[in-house]
This record gives sequence, C-alpha cells and structure tokens, in this order.
Amino acid sequence: MVLVAVVLGAGCSKHDGTRAQGKGGMVPQALLDGAPGAVANLSEILISVNDAVLTRGEALRQMDLRLGSSPPPEMPADRVVMIRNKVLSKVIDDFVKRELLLQEARRLQITASEAEIEGALRLIRKRTPEGRDPKGILADGPAGSDSLRNEVITGLHIEKLLAISLPSASDPTEADISAFIAQHAERLRRPEQPDAPVDRAKVKLLLKQQARAEAVAKYVKTLQKKAEIKHSATVHAPIEK
Repeated sequence: MVLVAVVLGAGCSKHDGTRAQGKGGMVPQALLDGAPGAVANLSEILISVNDAVLTRGEALRQMDLRLGSSPPPEMPADRVVMIRNKVLSKVIDDFVKRELLLQEARRLQITASEAEIEGALRLIRKRTPEGRDPKGILADGPAGSDSLRNEVITGLHIEKLLAISLPSASDPTEADISAFIAQHAERLRRPEQPDAPVDRAKVKLLLKQQARAEAVAKYVKTLQKKAEIKHSATVHAPIEK
C-alpha cells in the first residue's frame, strides 16, 4: 500500500529577490513576504482549486514541516533561499495535484470501509521505526490528533480513484530492462562490488514505478483542464493546461 506516498508525497490540503524554479513553477519572494513594506498576510489565499484554498500561512507551515530543523549556520544564505523556494514550490504543486485527485474521488463517490482504514493504519504502524510516532510519517497533513487517520482515508480514496481510472500497466520487457541498464550502467554499479551483475528485478520494479508516475501525471493533467484554478497576484506561475 503506497497511500500515494500518501497523497503525492504529502501534504494537505526559498528568498533571494529572484525566483527559484521548483516543480510547481516560479516562486517569487513576495510569496513568502507579501507586498514590500507590508506585514505578510498569512490568511491570503495563494491558490485555489475549485472551492479548496491554500493560504500563505498553511503553505509556509507545510514548507517548515518538510524542511524540518533549521539549516546549519555555515550554509550560504543563497543556498538556504534556493532550498526554501524549491520546497515551497513543491508544497503548492502537491496541493493542486492532491485536490484535483481528491475532488474527483468525491465526485465519483469513492469511499473506504472501516476495515480498509484500520488495515492501512496497522500497516503504517508496523512500518514505523521503533521509537517514532507513526503520525510523524505523515507530519505535513492536517493538524490535530486525527490527522493520521484523515490522511489514510484521503490516500485510500485517491488510490481507489487511480485504480479505476488508470489503464493497467504492462511489465517492462527484457529489452527495456537491458536498455535501461546499458544507459545507466555507471549509476547502477555498486562501488563495493563493481563487477557484480545489476539486479534486473530491481530495475524492472523501477521501470514499473516510473511508468506509473507518468500515467498519474498524465491523468492529473486531464483533471486540470476541467478545474478552475486561481492564483494570488503573488503567484505568477500559471498552471500548465
């Protein structure tokens, strides 16, 4: 169970005067700071997907959760800025993807049974390293004592949506696997065993995962075309349609 890494790698729903390119587009400094000379408005809506909104405050909270601890003091300021911008851009991108999928699941009235929810929760707890709170696995979900359960439900809904909406992926052929190994031979070689053969089963799994990710991205684009996505004036990156 991937729980869509729940919900696409996570979450709900860095500052250099220039813009940094993240997966979700260009993020200007104003996204963090608001208008020059003004106090940042944390309730400002940065982006909306139909009726769902992401505020500046929530976006920054998500960014801080993903970044974790403060950067080491020796890290150059421009490097810190670049990292923060990249993470914030990913937060916005993930919010859009998550909402598009979740809203489509709701439209199709997809649900999860109590048995499915409890099974997913047990699996997460089983995979949680000893001494860690299982909620930490999905730390950038909604705040509150029930956040883990809510994220699991969301993940199950999205997984079911993808199961009925995406075509069954065929296994990569032996020729596909050989071509990938030849193209990435240096990266696949193990330093401690440079002459050892590449694990073809792992390459096969990797190729299947890549094909799945590409199929999900293509499906999300079809949902984008039907959605009403609005940006704040401080977010200049258009959603590609």
